[in-house]
Amino acid sequence: SRDQNDLVFSTWSGGSAYRVIVWSVAGDTVRKVVELSSRGTPNFLSDTHGRSIIETYEGESVVAGLRRVRWTLTNGRFVRSVAKGS
Repeated sequence: SRDQNDLVFSTWSGGSAYRVIVWSVAGDTVRKVVELSSRGTPNFLSDTHGRSIIETYEGESVVAGLRRVRWTLTNGRFVRSVAKGS
């Protein structure tokens, strides 16, 4: 299903990582917005402005600790920032 921004989220896993692909579906046009990897289960959120947020996890291994990275939809693309507390 689409969200309010006409985005479709696809999540799958393989090996030691998750893959997240986001597609924009508007009218008869489909385009890939972003493709991300995550060592931990990604989170899908919205901020107080209703913008889509994806949190992914980076690091060498779960044992060594993972760093949470926040991707926020801004002007039609996902912008990376390191999440607070990571």
